[in-house]
Amino acid sequence: EGRENINVSGTLNNNKITAEIEGSDEIQLTLIRTSNDPVFYSEEEVTYKSEGVFISGTLIKPKSNQPNPVIVFVHGSGKMTRETMRSRAYMFVQNGSAVFIFDRRGKGKSEGDTSRILPIAVMTGDVINAVKFLKERSDIDSGKIGLYGLSQGGWVAPLAATQTTVDRV
Repeated sequence: EGRENINVSGTLNNNKITAEIEGSDEIQLTLIRTSNDPVFYSEEEVTYKSEGVFISGTLIKPKSNQPNPVIVFVHGSGKMTRETMRSRAYMFVQNGSAVFIFDRRGKGKSEGDTSRILPIAVMTGDVINAVKFLKERSDIDSGKIGLYGLSQGGWVAPLAATQTTVDRV
């Protein structure tokens, strides 16, 4: 229920895709390729231990022969998983930084209690342990770790930064 069949038809002309979407409403969509440069990156699913549970995430890195700087995405208080942040992560990877996105405790593939709101101290601990985990990796420049907070993560990231060594918040 609530589903509707749609028809999509379009054309590719040089670097521009024009498409029409037909359903109960008609929508015209135009996509323009802004770069022909391919993005070379790798993704690795990882887990780390934090305060008795395993937190699951994805490390997205530009392919490089040297250690990468990394940005840890700090999510908000809702039902956020790493997928919520994935599209933003690629923007940073395209500009040369690795990004670590993870499932909030108790969501996605991360362990933990999902029946209550997490205290900020618990969320901060998960971020601090993510930083510690990343610092131990040879493919990460341990002197260049930053935090990027969304929603409640905007409160958690600076708090975590005061309790660990990160390059930027």
